Amino acid sequence: MQVESCGDPRARSDAGARGLFQVMPFHFGQGEDPYDPETNARRGLNYLTEASVLAQGDIGLAAAGYNGGHSVIGLPEYRWAPETVRFRNWVVGIYYDATSGAESYPTLQAWLEAGGSSLCQTAARRLASQLP
Repeated sequence: MQVESCGDPRARSDAGARGLFQVMPFHFGQGEDPYDPETNARRGLNYLTEASVLAQGDIGLAAAGYNGGHSVIGLPEYRWAPETVRFRNWVVGIYYDATSGAESYPTLQAWLEAGGSSLCQTAARRLASQLP
């Protein structure tokens, strides 16, 4: 969720992915609101769980499958889109930083410095504009 939307429930990508987990519209059922945080999280986590099963628990492959579609899990990395490779690298690094028990997250900091901070600034402005 950090890399996808930086916590912005109203985020929308150029490809049409929506919400906190940047879920594509075809993953939602009839009448579901893709911007509802609970619905979006449920759909995003379901898709990630499916990717994890297909990747046999490999965090990197599951992240790649989440970003590039489950079909990339069976492909060699050189056939992945560059965005999928970057996404996998950021997610795996942030995951390992978070699960290592470290007091700081160097991969998250590197992601912010590499452009993630602009995503987070946009998210913060949007969230602030929705406050009463």
